[in-house]
Amino acid sequence: MRCPVVVPVLLLTALAMASAAAEPDKITLDGLWFTCEYAHSQIPPSDDCKILDDDGFLVEGDFVWHMKVQNGDREGCRGDRSGNCFRRERRQLTAKKKKIGQAVRTAKGAVIDYLWCGQPYEISHGEHYSEVRPVAPLCPWTSKKTYYVARWDGQLTVVD
Repeated sequence: MRCPVVVPVLLLTALAMASAAAEPDKITLDGLWFTCEYAHSQIPPSDDCKILDDDGFLVEGDFVWHMKVQNGDREGCRGDRSGNCFRRERRQLTAKKKKIGQAVRTAKGAVIDYLWCGQPYEISHGEHYSEVRPVAPLCPWTSKKTYYVARWDGQLTVVD
């Protein structure tokens, strides 16, 4: 069983949880995280993650929320779509917010509990983005792909 929107969000959740545990002085748990638009399964983004996808997540305290950007403005997003991505330097976004739940931090990443299975992830941080990789054994809902993600620091307006 594959859940295309839920899996990336769960992986991003793992990133934030691990970031807070592994590098508390550099990256805080709270914040907004989005996948790099021009990254692929095992291939890092060719643009240093300057363009972000419109699906991401927000960590507020112990809660993790899925965020769906409503005002993406870029043309030429993956799949030649318009509005499904935005420039990382953008300062304001409007997004819908949906509660996901919690994750458990580990020394090298995080474990995401979803649909009866706890999936561990390892996370490594680079200069422009972080890599999130599942660790075997894989849960039935887990993709084998590596996710390349980046933190976004701007003003967020939440809509219903």
